[in-house]
Amino acid sequence: MTDKYLHIFPQEATVRSGQITYSAIVEKPDGAREALWYRLPESYRNSIDDSADYLAVANIFKAMETGVKCHIHGRVSSTLLRNLSEFQSLWATWFPERYKCVDIIADVEDGPKNCGNGSSHSGGEDGGAAVLNEAIAAYTGGIDSSYTVMRHHRKLCGRMTQPLRACLFVHGFDIPLPEEEAFRRVEVRLRKTLSGTKLELIPMASNHKELNPQWDHTHIAGVASCLMLLCKRFDRALIGSTYTYHEASMKWGSNPISDRLLSSHRMSFFHDGAETGRGGKMVALCDWPEAYDDLRICWSAPNKDENCGTCGKCALSLLGFRYKKLPLPKSFPAGLSEAAIESLLFDESHLSAAETLLKFALREPDQAPWVAALKRCVETNRERLGLAKSGNDSFYSRVKRRLGL
Repeated sequence: MTDKYLHIFPQEATVRSGQITYSAIVEKPDGAREALWYRLPESYRNSIDDSADYLAVANIFKAMETGVKCHIHGRVSSTLLRNLSEFQSLWATWFPERYKCVDIIADVEDGPKNCGNGSSHSGGEDGGAAVLNEAIAAYTGGIDSSYTVMRHHRKLCGRMTQPLRACLFVHGFDIPLPEEEAFRRVEVRLRKTLSGTKLELIPMASNHKELNPQWDHTHIAGVASCLMLLCKRFDRALIGSTYTYHEASMKWGSNPISDRLLSSHRMSFFHDGAETGRGGKMVALCDWPEAYDDLRICWSAPNKDENCGTCGKCALSLLGFRYKKLPLPKSFPAGLSEAAIESLLFDESHLSAAETLLKFALREPDQAPWVAALKRCVETNRERLGLAKSGNDSFYSRVKRRLGL
């Protein structure tokens, strides 16, 4: 095709060795084609809706980046298409040089024509979805997703509590597709963690990340599209927050503003836990020892099912455990000595988080030796990165200035 469109062609599902694969051909305006796929056990076939909603979500960043009309050759929720217009407005405002608002059209639009933001589900002749009253959560075994799973399973959220029935763990995101054994080992661990809750663990694999490498932004499209694929069984999905409402200026893929705008009339998305920082989540998870002792947060370890204990993310978590006076989870190889803290090398974003932690630790009346070590670490890293000593030049401050806040 020579017209200036990004075309999304859903393909027939295929079954092989007990696995069912759903896929689409993504054709760019220059005629180049990519195959996007999702694979899960065939036993979940009846959980998969035959709409192309998940493909609209999966390709939203690619459409904005390409900057041309997107034609989805399938059936898409009218509610989702309306929400994606607002989703694009946010991201095009944040990154006008990278993303443009584009028209998204589908061969067929269905669903309620007059519903609100995707949070209501109504059946009937208008094509709306029936109320299923089952929720699924994205789950990795990390602090954020474990906290979300625990508080909804235990009904600790008041009116915000969702009827959680299952968790989704995706191969190809934090564990690369070639690391099949690592994924299987983590899957076994997560099933063990969830065994006392009777929550179901659904494994899935996708190459979405390989086709969308700007992962700081596009991870939400990957996670949400995997969840939305299961919208015939689940009508709501939970995504654990990365940052708090205090850090709302962070331009991160998953955030309290735009996550909800991925909702369709078949599935509503809930950005969960943004009122609580990682320290508060750590404390809460102590009441779920199976999850706390098997926390898996690292993306840098050679073995992708382990925590390296030394990368920026691991180091900040270990410092958080110290600050909150919490026991070291069994999944970490060791704690950090004062000498190890002093020698930590942070990038700018992790340094900003370390500065915030240091600020609170310095307010404590009885300061442990690790606080002085962290202070020296922060000073060394600021000098290494060429940052001024003034707090006005912190990472968060610069982001806020760029946003005019």
